[in-house]
Amino acid sequence: MKIKYLVFLAAAGILLFSACKSSPRPRGKDFSPHAPLALVTVVSNQDINWEGEKTREEDFISGFIRNTLRLNRDASRVRISSADTMIDEADEILRKVIADARVFVLADKERITDSHAYWTSSRNANLPSGQIVAQGYRYLNHRDRQFAAQLSEENGVRSLLYVNFTFNKKMVSGFAKTGRCRALVKMRAVVVSPQGKTVFRYEIETRSSDRIDVKSGSYDEEEFMDLLREAIGEACYRFIWKFRGTRI
Repeated sequence: MKIKYLVFLAAAGILLFSACKSSPRPRGKDFSPHAPLALVTVVSNQDINWEGEKTREEDFISGFIRNTLRLNRDASRVRISSADTMIDEADEILRKVIADARVFVLADKERITDSHAYWTSSRNANLPSGQIVAQGYRYLNHRDRQFAAQLSEENGVRSLLYVNFTFNKKMVSGFAKTGRCRALVKMRAVVVSPQGKTVFRYEIETRSSDRIDVKSGSYDEEEFMDLLREAIGEACYRFIWKFRGTRI
């Protein structure tokens, strides 16, 4: 369930606003000259592998053998997680954090993604193998200066935000993928100007505080997704903490 994630966001929001209120001076980088901001793409890896593993072949073979021998009796337990739905949640989490913190003026998603510049520019930006994009977005290259200029002119935005997540899982106790694991999230964010110049670059790795049980590489899917939601939320809050409030 998403209860733990919602509680985490609420608690983190309270801490963020309390810190801002009690601080005698604004914290972080002043983003006012670069507002309003357009979030133009949110990307992640599709298969959520164990840290250090690049393919699902080993898990696929092991899972096939276990299914053949009828050793997998709990349908809720999985060996390989996919980020097909989690990337959409990551987009929602990031937008909620930005809106709640009130340090960015964020352009409406549909206004950006439905614009002429968005769908006619960067046609040669092909999605890398193994990557997926959150619903409604395209894969875009932050080095495309022509796209930045066209989108800014059409929509009146003064900066573009490109975000790439990497989701992983890691054993923290036990032996041979039997024990306990946690979720790992790497967030890379690049903000560019209408001229395509990078004005801010951010990269952070977070990990879930909670852990879940793993048996022979299998675990409860929804429990693991809760771990990911927590780690994503922390990454987004730590990103927003780099800035102070905008004035427009």
